[in-house]
Amino acid sequence: MDVQQVSWTSISGWSGAIPAPDARESLVLAFGASELIDAPAPFHDLVDLWGAERVVGCSTPFATSADDARVALMVSIIRFDRTRVVTAHADIQRAGGSRRAARRVGNLLSEPSLQCAVMLADGLMADGSQLSVGMRDVTDGVVLSGGLAADDNRFTNTWTLVDGLPRTGWVSAFGLVGEHIEMGSASMSGWESFSQERVVTRSHGNVLYELNGRPAIEIYQNYLGHSVGGMADSALGFPLALRDLDGRTTVRSLVGVNARDQGLRFAGDVAQGSTARLMCASSDDLIHSAQLAAKRADLGPAQIALACSGTGRRRVLGERAEEEWVAVRGAFSPDTAVVGLSTMGELSPGDGETELHNQTMSITTIRELAGV
Repeated sequence: MDVQQVSWTSISGWSGAIPAPDARESLVLAFGASELIDAPAPFHDLVDLWGAERVVGCSTPFATSADDARVALMVSIIRFDRTRVVTAHADIQRAGGSRRAARRVGNLLSEPSLQCAVMLADGLMADGSQLSVGMRDVTDGVVLSGGLAADDNRFTNTWTLVDGLPRTGWVSAFGLVGEHIEMGSASMSGWESFSQERVVTRSHGNVLYELNGRPAIEIYQNYLGHSVGGMADSALGFPLALRDLDGRTTVRSLVGVNARDQGLRFAGDVAQGSTARLMCASSDDLIHSAQLAAKRADLGPAQIALACSGTGRRRVLGERAEEEWVAVRGAFSPDTAVVGLSTMGELSPGDGETELHNQTMSITTIRELAGV
């Protein structure tokens, strides 16, 4: 397995010639600014050279430093020697929701020797919790990871690549088939709870209405001091820690507010009966957790690392956002190709079955084992 990377900007075009296909099985991962849905010319370049089936990716902001802010598209071309690549896509609405869309994708990917899969979804349309459940419905023993597409916290336009071109409202995935592939994963948050613990007394799916019988929107307003209009962006720096009846804790990020019904929409399910506390973090805590995630996911030399950082982390880190990526890259060997994404939700198996996480650094590593 080997990896080559090129970038594209609207100012200077491609950073170099796009590597051409050879006889090996390949995968083209392309991650770019949300605005590219209205200017898809670089995707046509990739599709013309590599074919639509091999190009997979999603929207993500790259503003981790002054230089990265100018990168509109980052492309990683992965060539495998002993592994086969399969891809699949599903329209969330036409499929009947996120869980059904994930089932469809899982069925399309499913093969006897499927070892692992990476799922990418429209961050504004998908329920990440239901995506992970849907994939588990139809794939057994397959390692699943991935993330929800983001748009720099504007909450207006996110996309995935479908047949090589950006489209909203879809779930996309690729799977790796064969006994020579290995996937590692780790997810760390760095957040700490600080508010009073409250019971989720009314919720529906990923929409939260009441905590301890009070409108959740009022509680958030009391802590954040913001009107409804600016709450979603401000709340990225204060995710919700949910503890279910089995004692498991997950982090949930606010992605939308409906002033009419007082509902707060999160990037994953908010189970009724669970307990909730607001969280906060320091820059040092977030950077340290990112480094730990990289170390735990490390498979050794000759690997690619897909690092998904929840968008709220950038809000806390501010000018130190680049330090998070430096910490991740520094934890891997120099020959590791690191692809850094900002996401609205992260899919990672962690220490058990795959679940949706928010505001974490979730890292997936992939390498191909040597063998005959």
